[in-house]
Amino acid sequence: MIVKPSPNLDIHLSEGTCVLKSVSCIEELNRDASFLLSLKDVGAFCIANQVFRFVDLTISKEFEEGLRYYNDLYIAMKMIGLDVRVSVSTYTEKQKKQLARLVDIYRGAVNDKLSGPICKYTWQFGDKYVPLLVVRSENGKNDFISSVYTDKMAVFLPYEKDGREDGYRMPLFLYQDKDILSNLFYYDFDAFKAQIDASDFNSVTSDVMNENVLKLINVFDNNNDDRFLQLADYLLDKLAPFGDCHIVLLNKLQIKKRRGLLDSRDIESLKDINSNSDAVLFGKYVLLGDKEKAGRYYQLFSDEMKEQFKKYPIYKLYSELT
Repeated sequence: MIVKPSPNLDIHLSEGTCVLKSVSCIEELNRDASFLLSLKDVGAFCIANQVFRFVDLTISKEFEEGLRYYNDLYIAMKMIGLDVRVSVSTYTEKQKKQLARLVDIYRGAVNDKLSGPICKYTWQFGDKYVPLLVVRSENGKNDFISSVYTDKMAVFLPYEKDGREDGYRMPLFLYQDKDILSNLFYYDFDAFKAQIDASDFNSVTSDVMNENVLKLINVFDNNNDDRFLQLADYLLDKLAPFGDCHIVLLNKLQIKKRRGLLDSRDIESLKDINSNSDAVLFGKYVLLGDKEKAGRYYQLFSDEMKEQFKKYPIYKLYSELT
C-alpha cells in the first residue's frame, strides 16, 4: 500500500520505505521533511481519522541530512524574504547551488570567513543581489537581516556636539554600492522613501545627502528604472534648504534631462548661473549642450578631481555630447 500525503512524498507502508522527490515548493518540502523526521520518532501517522502504523521506517543518515537541509533552507529563505511557494522546478542549477550556499551560511559553516559578530554579506540569487547582515552565533545557527530594508538597525553620520559624539540618521539603503543597488532581487520603493523621511537633513548632512542623490541617478543610468530618478528628486527636495543652490539646481535639471523634460525656462535658469566654481560651470555647460565650454572647465580640474567626476552622473551626459 502506498500513501501519498503530498506531491513530493510516497510512503510505501508494506515495505517500510518512503520516497521524497523535489516536485512542488520549498514550503511543502519543509512540511514533508518535518513529517518524516517526526514519523521516524513516533512510528505512526493519521489521515482522515485513520491511524497508520509505521514502526519499521528506516532513514539513512544521508537521507536524514537531506530532510534537515529542507528545514534549514525554508527557515533561511523566510528570514530573507524569498518566496517559499515557488516551484523548485523553476530554479536553475546556479540558483540551487546559491541556495545551498545560503544554508551553509545559516548553519555557520563559513563563520571563520566572516568578520565580527555582525557581518555584511552580499548573497546572490541568480544574477540578482540580496545584501544581508549575518548575525553570527558560535553555538547555533546564524540569523539573517536585510541590510537594505531592516528596521532593526540604522546608520548615522557621526558628529560632535557640545564636546560629545552624536550622529545624524541616514538612509540605510544608500549605504549599498550603486552596482548592487542597481540589481537587487526585489525592490520596495515605499520602504526607501520611508528611510529618506526618517533621515536628518541639515547643513552637516547636506554634502553626504547630495552624494546620495548622485548615487541614485547613477543607479538609474545602470538599470533605467525611473523610480530611482523619482527618489533622487525627492531626496533633493529634502536637502535643498541646506545645499548649495547651484548644485541643487544642476542636479534637478540633470534629472529632468534624463526624462527628456528640460524646457526653455530651464535653459534660461542655466544661462543665469554665475559662479566661480569650475565644477558648477562644467555642469552648466554640459546641460546646455556646449561640449567645448564644458571641456574647457573640465581641463581646469586637478587629476584627482577629473577621476572623481568620472564617477558622477553629469560626466555620463558630458561623454554623450557630440
